[in-house]
Amino acid sequence: MDTLAHFNLNLPIGRIHGVRTSQARPVKVLCLHGWLDNHASFLPMMPFMQGVECVAVDMIGHGKSDHRDANSLYHYIDYIRDIKLIINALGWQRCHLVGHSMGGAIALITASALSEHIQSLSLIDILHPLTRSPAESPKLLAKALKQFEYWDVEREKIFPSLKHAVIARLAASPFPQRKQDASLLMQHATDVVDTGLRLRSDARLSFRSPLMLDNAQVEAFIQAVDMPSLAILATQGMTSQRTDVKETLALFQTIEAHYLEGGHHIHMEQPQACAEAITHFIESV
Repeated sequence: MDTLAHFNLNLPIGRIHGVRTSQARPVKVLCLHGWLDNHASFLPMMPFMQGVECVAVDMIGHGKSDHRDANSLYHYIDYIRDIKLIINALGWQRCHLVGHSMGGAIALITASALSEHIQSLSLIDILHPLTRSPAESPKLLAKALKQFEYWDVEREKIFPSLKHAVIARLAASPFPQRKQDASLLMQHATDVVDTGLRLRSDARLSFRSPLMLDNAQVEAFIQAVDMPSLAILATQGMTSQRTDVKETLALFQTIEAHYLEGGHHIHMEQPQACAEAITHFIESV
């Protein structure tokens, strides 16, 4: 079994932290985590990613990676450039993308826009980014700008202990999550300071998105994905609450749907089953 090694990439956007399997192999896999998660969401799964070189990163603003500078907003589409910079810094020409939740939505847009670099796409309990109608855009931007107006760059979130950090995580999560999974994520989202544990995640990540894609744009991105795709759908996850799963799957040029019993963080709940589904899919590609 491969050991895991932590690393940092110094990019124009800042320092990106990640973890990788120690053995370099021809098949490259890049894993992208969900909103307010970090690379640790893939740690249970990575030991089962046999035969591939697997990398999971903390996306900008998350985990132990840097935040965007104080003059920047967190535009969703900016993450696509971030992924391109990460792939270049890893020295990869092409790779397989795996994304959970927000990371899956980012992977989808990346695959459609940078298809020459992406060999396959695997989505975990997500099929596309959240959307808003064009008519909602002005109010959405206004609310986002108001939140930034009252943002204090110097303010820090301190927890007395890991137990308190986990309780806060479980209370804030929009989907039910196991305590042990929340604990693993918070261990990699905090630093020890004199007064307790400091949350490293950028507070701006909880602000409203300044601008969101609409349905027509998302459909165009889905239809532009021209590489083999896999959707791992959790039976009690986010996608289980949607009524348009069948219609969305039909928009892809080619996609396999694989259902696993569990919740939104299915890759933490069933890491071996999730890893085996992905590696078997990649082998078929």
